[in-house]
Amino acid sequence: MKKRDIAVIGVIILLASLLLALTRTASIDSPDQYARVYLDGVLYAELSLASDELLTLEQDDGKVNEIEVSEGRIRMRSANCPDHTCVACGWLDPADRYLLPDDRWIVCLPNRVSIELIGD
Repeated sequence: MKKRDIAVIGVIILLASLLLALTRTASIDSPDQYARVYLDGVLYAELSLASDELLTLEQDDGKVNEIEVSEGRIRMRSANCPDHTCVACGWLDPADRYLLPDDRWIVCLPNRVSIELIGD
């Protein structure tokens, strides 16, 4: 490789990093981004993605889910369901431009808890 090739690659990497940082910052600061938490199909809470938060849902029958909001994204942090599929879903991040409509949900079927990502 020539010095010019290395310089061009460096500039492309720098611009891509800058674009990613700007996109990420814009998505975190957007007031229109929030998540809806449903318990047994009924709206339980709306959580803003603008501030970090930990929501614990404790049901009368001993079912427990922890939902975490951090850095503009949300996840099911823990659940005492048998399969933990909801926890394995990981983070929902509105900055992910490739989210399909079905990818905007985390569902814990055994505990009847679901999270819906709202906003761009």
